[in-house]
Amino acid sequence: MSETQRLQGLKSPKEREQLLAELLLQHQDRLRRMVKLRMDRRLKGRVSPSDVLQETFIESARCLDRYLEKPGQPFFLWIRFLAGMKLQALHRHHLGAQARDARREISLYRGAIPQATSEPLAATNPSAPAAASGDQPRRGPRSDPPAWRPEAGFGSAGRPRCFSAVPPR
Repeated sequence: MSETQRLQGLKSPKEREQLLAELLLQHQDRLRRMVKLRMDRRLKGRVSPSDVLQETFIESARCLDRYLEKPGQPFFLWIRFLAGMKLQALHRHHLGAQARDARREISLYRGAIPQATSEPLAATNPSAPAAASGDQPRRGPRSDPPAWRPEAGFGSAGRPRCFSAVPPR
């Protein structure tokens, strides 16, 4: 029986909370290694991996019911995702990283942008004439497994809201 199924099988909030604590302790070392590996060295003086894990565990307790309604990934992958999102939020907060802004972008070209089309590129591709003439069947939309994405981004307090499985766009 998977960890997610074990959590779903428990109806009592107290039992579910106890099992969640056991599972988090079971995965704590793996998560700590992941956080240490991904943490920027400039952040290590301000935040410890234990701080990131503690905030992740609080977030997992808050969002557990939502995850169990529609579990799209195994429990560990969900917890690892939450830890990654928490680490990303801490990087932004402490290191002042801002979201991409088109007004801040600088062109690498010194002059006008070269006029390029897909025609020269298609001419170098041996299968391009068949594709252009319609001889090859077209593929349908992608049917990838659900990806973990924030449904509504970050909350007003700057912390991530609960995340769930959403099909790729």
